[in-house]
Amino acid sequence: MKLIPTSRRDRQNLLIGIVSLLFNLLISGTLTKTSFGRILLVICVLSAVTIFVSVYFFPDKTNSAEGTEYAQMVAQLDETQNVLKTMSAFLERERLRINLAEQAVSRLQEERVALEPVVKTQRETVEAILRVHASTVRAYAWKDRLMGFGIGVLSSMVAWAILYAFGVGR
Repeated sequence: MKLIPTSRRDRQNLLIGIVSLLFNLLISGTLTKTSFGRILLVICVLSAVTIFVSVYFFPDKTNSAEGTEYAQMVAQLDETQNVLKTMSAFLERERLRINLAEQAVSRLQEERVALEPVVKTQRETVEAILRVHASTVRAYAWKDRLMGFGIGVLSSMVAWAILYAFGVGR
């Protein structure tokens, strides 16, 4: 139970009850001397007590929709707050992941810069080796052709000698 009522009508009734009690306290000294004064005092006290009971135990239902609307709004705000907390945590995780990726990229860039002269030197060395190999292959190609020609001429002479020995060519 709340100390201050939520509806406007209940707040007004509470104020009337408080004023009635204060009034009873102020006039209680002068009115208690007569029977009419005592009856009036009892009626005022009973009305104040009735107002307090009605305010706290039987609250006004006409503005309960307003209270429900506020309760719904507070619930929505709580839900929004939870969603924003979840999104904040997600964004923090993504920020961390991006920072790690950026660190990896910068580390790879540094390695590339460090290895680039070595790769360039080795590329030049490989190209030089391939040039020497190509010139060597060209030089051996002429030797291979001359040897092939010489072996062909020699085999033709051997074939002619064999045929001549058997008398095929006479």
